[in-house]
Amino acid sequence: MESQGDNGSVGRAKTAILVQGLGEPVAILTEIYAQAAAGDSGKRITFRGPVKVADKTVSHLETVILPIVDRITCSLNQPPRDYILSISNISASATREVGLLITGYSADLSFFLALLSAGLQAAIRQDLMATGHIGSLAGDVVPVLGVAAKIEAAIASGDVTEFLFPDLEKDPSAELLAPRDEYDRERQSL
Repeated sequence: MESQGDNGSVGRAKTAILVQGLGEPVAILTEIYAQAAAGDSGKRITFRGPVKVADKTVSHLETVILPIVDRITCSLNQPPRDYILSISNISASATREVGLLITGYSADLSFFLALLSAGLQAAIRQDLMATGHIGSLAGDVVPVLGVAAKIEAAIASGDVTEFLFPDLEKDPSAELLAPRDEYDRERQSL
């Protein structure tokens, strides 16, 4: 994060979502927007816009990611805040006048960055993209599927110069439990 810069980059984090097409899933870049609001609304996280987020993903945001953001912001003497979140709809959905449904945890790291940026009112570099599942209240970031496709999307965009993602080899469970061809494809992309 940057402490100065374009205010338009406060609360904005790039991410890539996997979209199932006719063949292999493809990754499409999009952005997560977070806006800090005064507390006391009774709901800490509210989503707005055409992109919907599955209940299990919202629950994970509220029970794992938000407490980490609160812990950091409170340590810097910032009060806990409520947040309004929005995800940019992709044109393939917008042209059909529908929104996407985000169902997984691969955008956890991007949600975290957007929330922290909004909570601290600190800009995020807009040439940065992240993917990864925040797997614990300690902030452990673990690998997700589709890193190869997400790297391809980041390169193709021309806007991304850095891509943050967790080390696939840190936790051997993906290698041991995922289908071999899927794991090999991810490893080869790195």
